[in-house]
Amino acid sequence: MRVMRFILLTTTAIITPTLAAADPVSAFIAGFTGSGIAGVAGAAAGAIGGLTAVGYAVGAFLGQTILGSLLLNVGVAYLLRPDQPEPPRIEQAQINTRIAQAERYQLGGTVKIGGAAGAFAEYDSGGHFWYVVIHGDAELVGEPQYYLDGIPVELRQYDQRIGAAVDQVFTTNLVLSGMLASTAREDGDRVLLTAQTDARENGTYELEATGLTDGSGAPLFSLSRASDMASGASVERGLLIPPPSAFGGFGGGLSAGRWELTTDVVVGADDVEFVLTDPWSDPLRAGSVITDEFCWNDDAEIWDNNGEKRLAYHVFTVSPTADQPYGDLPEWFTESFPALPEDFFLAGVCYSIVRCASIRQPALSRMRRFRGPIGVGEPAVQLVANFSRVPDPRVEGVDVSDPSTWLPGDGNPAILWAWWRLNRWGRAQDHTLINWDMVAAAAHDCDDILTDRNGDPVPRYRAGVAIPDTQTRHEGEQEILKAMDAFVAYDDQGRAYPVPGKYREPTLSFTAARDIFTAATQGVDDGEQPMDGVVVNYLSPDHSYTKQPSAPWENPDFYDPAREPNFLIVDVLACQNHNQAVRLAKAIGGREQARFRAALGTTVKGILAKRERAIDLTYDAVFDGPHEIVGPVEEGADGAACTMAVVPLAPDRWTLNAGEEGAPPAPTPELEIDDGLPDATGVVLTSQAIQTDSGQAVRMRAVFDAPARDDLFFRFRYAPTGTFAHEYFTVDMDELQAYSALVADGTTYDVQWKTVTSSGSKGTEWSDIETITVTANATPPAALVSASATGGTGESVLAWTTANDPNQRAVEIRRGTTTTLGDATLISTVITPANTAGGATDDGLTAGTYYYWMTPINGSGIRGADSGPYTATVT
Repeated sequence: MRVMRFILLTTTAIITPTLAAADPVSAFIAGFTGSGIAGVAGAAAGAIGGLTAVGYAVGAFLGQTILGSLLLNVGVAYLLRPDQPEPPRIEQAQINTRIAQAERYQLGGTVKIGGAAGAFAEYDSGGHFWYVVIHGDAELVGEPQYYLDGIPVELRQYDQRIGAAVDQVFTTNLVLSGMLASTAREDGDRVLLTAQTDARENGTYELEATGLTDGSGAPLFSLSRASDMASGASVERGLLIPPPSAFGGFGGGLSAGRWELTTDVVVGADDVEFVLTDPWSDPLRAGSVITDEFCWNDDAEIWDNNGEKRLAYHVFTVSPTADQPYGDLPEWFTESFPALPEDFFLAGVCYSIVRCASIRQPALSRMRRFRGPIGVGEPAVQLVANFSRVPDPRVEGVDVSDPSTWLPGDGNPAILWAWWRLNRWGRAQDHTLINWDMVAAAAHDCDDILTDRNGDPVPRYRAGVAIPDTQTRHEGEQEILKAMDAFVAYDDQGRAYPVPGKYREPTLSFTAARDIFTAATQGVDDGEQPMDGVVVNYLSPDHSYTKQPSAPWENPDFYDPAREPNFLIVDVLACQNHNQAVRLAKAIGGREQARFRAALGTTVKGILAKRERAIDLTYDAVFDGPHEIVGPVEEGADGAACTMAVVPLAPDRWTLNAGEEGAPPAPTPELEIDDGLPDATGVVLTSQAIQTDSGQAVRMRAVFDAPARDDLFFRFRYAPTGTFAHEYFTVDMDELQAYSALVADGTTYDVQWKTVTSSGSKGTEWSDIETITVTANATPPAALVSASATGGTGESVLAWTTANDPNQRAVEIRRGTTTTLGDATLISTVITPANTAGGATDDGLTAGTYYYWMTPINGSGIRGADSGPYTATVT
């Protein structure tokens, strides 16, 4: 066994036992804490009113006044917010990564999550490969659905164990009150009953000689319960009863397999059910992947219901709990690595341990064909599950101040908001700073049952969040608030609570005669409104939790079906339901694209509006009736006046009328694949130096042209020249490149590639062998001696001469339509040795001016100096 001592010691040094607490949090995140009201304008939450003052300090409109500034920002916050680097989104949490500084996530509600690999990856003494994927700092509180390489898989839910064999199996009903006649059985023999009319009678029995015989002289036996299934005993499912050695039976059948108990039973009280299973395979364990694509048969092929089904992968979930912050390591793992340090703990972390079974050579290339983070053909791992216990004040026995009493939630965003406020790695606030009665009321609002376009019931709001440690804690809170179109309000004692989007008749009124002393109003005509509606991007469970656009909410004031619409696109990735996404789109559109807007200056009475979503306004013929407050209510410096921005509010703002939901995104259709698949083109092999903890290493890199069809995928394999022990590249079709695992520096390899469909159902033959001698070379080649680009009819002719530098391997060509290199696109890589004149033709171009850059690279893909731009005018 080769244990990576450095990795183990690093793991145990970072995640120390002293950091474990009674609640499931890890030592990985130094959480950001703070308080304040999170908001809409100028932030990622941009669509939700009443959250923050960010963006309301933009310049004046209708004069240099605070009212003008308020009015300007009602509906234009999206257009004015600056572009800023953002932390990873929740959909990015689904990937597996192996980078040293991998993102860490706090998880709440139902989430599809991938994770970071590299904490452990080793072969055991039996040749089985084990690795760990860390999902997040949370307790898993529901059964997970696993995905391996994006394919949903079924896991065995319990262990099988072999019991004592029997001498006879009955597959028809046997009258227990009678006697059994047999010349082939002896006193003490065991029998198994599997098909009794009263299923409680099924189980194992022992024969007892009575000393009597039947009319033919055969001895008569009575039956009594065997000790392994004695009357009243509790027996767990998974018990395997081996068959009779001769595979024979009488009085009801032939048995050539093992019989498995499929339910937990109390013998004599519960129905006992047995099913016939494979007689020879090893017992299954909880976590065995039994999905066909991940199993193989005797012929070293992916299992297709022929032959013995052999298991290739096993997945074990380790989740912290309040009682066990480290989680429980599976015995199979600890038995396989007896020298594992006793303090190998990941405190407060939910992670999966994956076992890749040792596979004989003919099947290796088929079963280790995946693109996981380690790079030895193992699958990437994701799971969908419910995470974290939450403080639901509506549940009897839950003490919001005691996390040990918290219970699994169902993604209610009001409760998730409270969980995030209290979470030590979230806002880390005290429970006394929250108004729990109002949280309970908000949770009830989120639980309202509505009806979708199919007539099915859906809760008003649900959410699932994966919040990275690089995201500020209040921004993480905004992700939860967006899912219920909520803002945060404060009671008279300064305690916070969320106010979800739901229409209520206003209880607070403002009139021009009594309460409003100044106002700026605006009416927007169709030609002045840049948007025609809203589309909300959400994570669709029907599309494997990928980001999908909802059907658009079409703004009736501005949408014109006769012209191309321009929709506002908003990400609400904590949302996982299409009906909810469209309702959020409607709520956002009613606010951001309101036809009439007003900025009001009020008396000190405006302070009362701070906790309100809506007011009843009486100002003029247009601004009359319910209005929504779309920004924070600001107090004047002297405390004698307030300002607020409002838009008209219709009772159906947060509900959908007939026909408004629209159709959800369609499932990806099955493609009709042509048998003739094109070969990969433009393949260039290079060596790439990799810096590891043990020093510099090297791997092979392949780049290639984009495939002719979107449904095509390239596979690459390699083996030391003259051998056939093939291993496979990890292929990234989006980046048009592939990587091998780390290989021996200075060794020559045979590399081949083939084209397959994305489903793997069809493929070409392997290409001819191309050899490459890999070298770990970090030295860039010298600059090109010369280069040029000449325009022609529909093409550009490129030429260059490389320097007399042994580091020279190839030349990369980039093309752009401006003189900015950063805007140019890599269009080709041409093998060009040192001190050589090279050239290429860029054809199929439309008329215009193009700019080219040519860059030498060495055998490890290290770039030298860029030459260019060179201008080519194409006619």
